[in-house]
Amino acid sequence: MGKKIQRYFDQNQVSVLATAVRRVRGGRPIPTFPIRAQIQTRTACNARCAFCPNTTVGDKLSKGTMEMDLFRKIADELTRHPMQEIHPFLMNEPLWDKDLPEKIRYLAERKQPGTVIKINTNASFLTRETGQRLIDSGLDKLNVSFHGVRPEVYEFNMGNLKHAPLLRNVLRFKEMVDAASGPKPRLRITMVKTREIVEDRQNIKAFWKQYGIGCNFRPLGNRNNKEVEMKGINWEEWRPYTWCKRPFTQIYILYNGDCVLCCCDWDRTTTLGNLRHNSIEEVWNGAAYRRVRDLFLHKESQGLLCGTCLYTK
Repeated sequence: MGKKIQRYFDQNQVSVLATAVRRVRGGRPIPTFPIRAQIQTRTACNARCAFCPNTTVGDKLSKGTMEMDLFRKIADELTRHPMQEIHPFLMNEPLWDKDLPEKIRYLAERKQPGTVIKINTNASFLTRETGQRLIDSGLDKLNVSFHGVRPEVYEFNMGNLKHAPLLRNVLRFKEMVDAASGPKPRLRITMVKTREIVEDRQNIKAFWKQYGIGCNFRPLGNRNNKEVEMKGINWEEWRPYTWCKRPFTQIYILYNGDCVLCCCDWDRTTTLGNLRHNSIEEVWNGAAYRRVRDLFLHKESQGLLCGTCLYTK
């Protein structure tokens, strides 16, 4: 570590840390306010995907819906800042929250120019009515987790979800988006690189291209769950993360206001603050977050949940 960075740590000041390099071999400064945020407006997911800890830990976690007053408090602070993205979902199926379109509208009416509002959904609750409410809400991007175009691959990856009815939901929403005038969300298919997905990647691209829908393939992570590792769905050997930008750029907010380490902290091992009585800025620049960043910059993240985080690129 360079002498200049070491001096920043020796001084142990938030204002100095905020101008320290975010990555030892990088160069961009640590932002004094998160540039992305995920908000869990309601807990739980109806799917039991092969690559997700929801299959083993979902039923053990306390469940609830974020109070509207707390949501507005969080949204009001987020939208005062020029953020890159706001995601009103976290470790859940967002459309299970029947009030989500109104919450998206609240964000959209207040956000700074250039801020993108995005959700990821499995499309189970993407009815015609909900789809229209989302189009009218000001949502910028809607990603659908659709893991495989062959029914047998999809239903293995997505657990208890059925291919045919959810495909109909997606294609109907695409027709609605195409028919809508004015601003409307961009629809995209997303999936993680399980073994079957990688083997069928070209067919998947061709399938969605015929409907004018783009798709992207994300690295598969173990999400800090041994049972995910044991399923044999990885297409190459698991490898440890050598770096993670999440503690430096993105805040993860649970339904009760707790801020956890990241979207992989399903067991809520690391709570970095709570937003009921503190602002986002106070939590983001507080001692708990500073300690996490300190560990990363000193390459000592093995002391965190991050030490067991694996992925395949």
